[in-house]
Amino acid sequence: MDEPQEAQMMEAVRQMQQMKEQTVQAQSPPALPPPAAQEPPSGLLQFLHLDSDALLILPLLLLLMREGADDKLVLALLYVLL
Repeated sequence: MDEPQEAQMMEAVRQMQQMKEQTVQAQSPPALPPPAAQEPPSGLLQFLHLDSDALLILPLLLLLMREGADDKLVLALLYVLL
């Protein structure tokens, strides 16, 4: 290779590396603040060991039972609570 082509190739490689570094820097997620401390559940929730999923499923389950929903659906929701 002659000198001008080699210099052009080296410049092209340098530019590609620079663009790659810029892309990586642009794609890195910003630093997130630390999560806020959550207070432990107290009272009845702590006694029953209920989490947020169970708190959503239980009222739905009671509503479906009151409306006469299919037994298989009620049993499936009870299984999910386990």
